[in-house]
Amino acid sequence: MEDEEEKKAILIVDDDPLTVTFIKGILTPYGYDVFNVSNGKSCMLALKKYSFDLIIMDMLMPIYDGNSATIDIKHHPELKNIPVVAISASDEQKVKDMANFSGADHFFSKPFKKDEFVEKVSSLIYDSIERAPDKSA
Repeated sequence: MEDEEEKKAILIVDDDPLTVTFIKGILTPYGYDVFNVSNGKSCMLALKKYSFDLIIMDMLMPIYDGNSATIDIKHHPELKNIPVVAISASDEQKVKDMANFSGADHFFSKPFKKDEFVEKVSSLIYDSIERAPDKSA
């Protein structure tokens, strides 16, 4: 039954507490379980322990930036199918190129439009579920 479907888990990786609070406030009312860490190293540790349906990754952070973490995620056989939404306060083309090179599934410049953000997050989560290999086989 669809109402009993498990909540989708999202990991926010951002060193700015205001951005984390803002994104949690946007996504939580839509029924997502939203968790956060403050850098790429903590992200990789969290991914070893927990399962997430989508990662929202700040590209420019200290202690192992989002670019490096996204590359590692997209090259890891068990993690590569998790959608990654790259975000950055920088709107520079080099940051967009970095997100694209790292394998991020989409890029948003901060600030972003709430409706577009929620729509893209939802579509990436549910598109990835449809593409996932059947583990029951």
